[in-house]
Formats: sequence, C-alpha cells, structure tokens
Amino acid sequence: MELSDTDTAVRSDISATIDLRTLSAISKFCGVVSGSLAMLCVLLQIDEQGTTYVAMNGHAMAARRVNLRPGELRNTFTGRWLIPAEACGFKVLSGDNPYADVSQHDGGLRIVDARGRKFYIEPDTGTYPDWVQVVPRSTDGVPKRDERINPAYLVAVEQFAKRLGLGRVTACWNSESRTVPFVFSEDANAFCLIAAMRQDVVEWSVPEWVR
Repeated sequence: MELSDTDTAVRSDISATIDLRTLSAISKFCGVVSGSLAMLCVLLQIDEQGTTYVAMNGHAMAARRVNLRPGELRNTFTGRWLIPAEACGFKVLSGDNPYADVSQHDGGLRIVDARGRKFYIEPDTGTYPDWVQVVPRSTDGVPKRDERINPAYLVAVEQFAKRLGLGRVTACWNSESRTVPFVFSEDANAFCLIAAMRQDVVEWSVPEWVR
C-alpha cells in the first residue's frame, strides 16, 4: 500500500533524500553577474517532505521543488545549506537512480548515492539573497515593447528543461515587470526567471532584394 505525504513514516537515522540530477542541472545557473558571492552556490533547502533547489546569477534564476515520493521515509535531516557550484558536478545518466541520502559529517555534508558512492561537501557560510522576493506573483501575458531576453539565458533554460525532462518551455510575459518567468509542461514545481533588458525600439522593413 502506498503512503500519502501525511502518512509518510519517519526514518530511523538523521538523514534526507535529495535529487542529484536536479542539483547538478540547476548549478549551471550559479554565477555573479551582479550581487552576492553566495550566488556561486546552490541553495539547498530541506524540510520533512522534500527539497527546494535554487540557483541564480543576478540576471537569471532557476528553482525546483522535489517532494518525497509516495511511501518514501520522511526527511529527518532538515535545514538550509549553500552548496558550491563546483561541488555539484554529479554525473547522473538517464537510466541512473538520481536520488541520494544526505546527512551531516564533521560539520559538512555526506552524500551517498544509489550506487553507494560517498561524497563529502563543505557548504559555504555566506548569506543567500532573498530569492522569493524577486519571483513575480502573477503575469498578464503582455511583453514590454522595449525589452529583450539575452539569448544565452534562453539556451540555459532549454538545457535545464532537457536535463531534467521538464517538457515544453513557455515564457510568461508580464507588462508590469521585467522579470520573465519560464514554466515547464511536465513539472509545475520548477520554473526559471530571466531579467529582461531594456533596448531601443528598432523599426525594420524587409530588404528590397526579398521578393
């Protein structure tokens, strides 16, 4: 019998389940275009029912919530950590089990993957920006006329979706904000944000040689 989230049993040790494929994919959004050096890390936020992953660089952000699967033991190791992007390069092939156990070890984190391999990570001690404050609460589908999206970030969003099997990418334009959310057809718990840049309005007409 499958257990519901509210019936999920508690594991006997102090540990939690994380998704290494998500951790690796989202780390590609880490960087410091502008803002805090903590942006060189992935924010890993674990509670009893799952894990939230966030990465940003000042111009683009990715976030994903991965809840525990039905019947999975409730997390007993909970908290908030900054995982350096350079430590997130886990290679999880398409057929591999991406889930791993994480627990505390000598002030750092010990990760044991589905194959029994152990990894030790020293989290960063910086302060992560309040990422929730930059997420638009709604959109109206109307783009600003003078804004454009950096193509490099569009590629990053597409690659993020492909790595995690998130499905079709859709931009949610908003006339009230230059922050454009991108959502995915196969996972409502994942999204990306790109800060659109202002540009002059350019009028264009087809060249004469086009017939």
